Amino acid sequence: MADGPGFMLTIRTTVNGAPVSVDVDPSVPELVMVDRRRLAQAVVNIVDNARRYAGGVTAVDVTVRGGELVIEIDDEGPGVALEERAAIFDRFARGTVGRQTGSASGTGLGLALAAEHVKLHRGRIEVHGAPVGARFRICIPMVAP
Repeated sequence: MADGPGFMLTIRTTVNGAPVSVDVDPSVPELVMVDRRRLAQAVVNIVDNARRYAGGVTAVDVTVRGGELVIEIDDEGPGVALEERAAIFDRFARGTVGRQTGSASGTGLGLALAAEHVKLHRGRIEVHGAPVGARFRICIPMVAP
């Protein structure tokens, strides 16, 4: 699906309510080929996860690197332990922080669903350390409209 200015509006609306702005690099083209609904849902799941378990979102950056659209979402939580990073996107996985909050409402599906939406774009989702907390990175191959 080709998406123009609506793509960035979708990202901005998705993080609405988080006290953070979306920084868009000038390298991001006006027209991006994405499934807006799926990409928005992936971002919503990451933002919701940050809100529930990691103190909220601190930064959102959108850029193009190596032929990929890259969306990075930083949170202010304790981060994701190295030994949990490979499994954090598995269904029903709950990291140490999620278990420590005592929240019975978490099912461990949010990040797994985000990963599935990104995979359907032929992309990948990763978690890394950030200056504070965790950095979730969505990478989607750029396709010419």
